[in-house]
Amino acid sequence: MICCKWLQIALENMNMNGITVVPRHSFGRRCFVVRFRWVDPALWNKLSGQLPQMTPFATAGEKAINYCPGCGTNLEGWIAEHEDEFDALVPLVID
Repeated sequence: MICCKWLQIALENMNMNGITVVPRHSFGRRCFVVRFRWVDPALWNKLSGQLPQMTPFATAGEKAINYCPGCGTNLEGWIAEHEDEFDALVPLVID
């Protein structure tokens, strides 16, 4: 069970464009990151003539977070108590 409805919805949409939350194993630790993913229109215009229609192309950035943006739960503590549940989410992430 995730700490709140906000994080549950964010995780259900983790592979979508926009701002989402993604579980990660980074630098030997478990963490949640906020992912920012967007399409760069100028780059898309340059490449679109060379790519099949409907090819996804996006720029992304990620930032580890310590607290849930929805309810303020300490995510490191939540992960420590729910390691198996967290680890089950990680393989669902599409990079």
